Amino acid sequence: RKLSPAPIPVLMYHRVPDVPINTKHRTFVIKENFEKHLRFFATRGLRAITFKDYLAFATGDKPPREFPKKPFILTFDDGYLDNFHNMLPLAQKYGYRGVLFLLGALSVSGNFWDVGEDAEANRIMTTEQKKAFVEQGWEIGAHTLTHPHLTQLNDEERLHELRESRNRNESELQTKVISFAY
Repeated sequence: RKLSPAPIPVLMYHRVPDVPINTKHRTFVIKENFEKHLRFFATRGLRAITFKDYLAFATGDKPPREFPKKPFILTFDDGYLDNFHNMLPLAQKYGYRGVLFLLGALSVSGNFWDVGEDAEANRIMTTEQKKAFVEQGWEIGAHTLTHPHLTQLNDEERLHELRESRNRNESELQTKVISFAY
């Protein structure tokens, strides 16, 4: 509360395609509009932090005087290929980084939970593309191993999904995973 008496907004995105895509859940913002979002944040002096950043401030590893006056957390779920091609360059342009919540199973190369008409829009990033985010200072968070409906699993299966997602992302991307998005 000393660092930020007001709640810190956490913005959740998924896809950033060039043009609208037809999918069941429509969890996307086109590239042009995403850039408008980033421009809006920048002109209002908002500064993106990660959960790791917040933890470093909360534990005293970073001095409180460096905590931003207008923090927010920028997150992306699933690791779509358009995140690499469209979102990352725009985030770099505006000086933002955030949290990328990734599946732990390397065998998942495409979205099967929000399938649409465009198979290309369903593709998930490669390991090398995910590593580019780590190199740019993005936090990697866990997002289950295989993207199941967790409420339909038993306790042992849920724990396996959570634990293995973290373990495999840490191993594959050589980074510490401290956050999880359901």
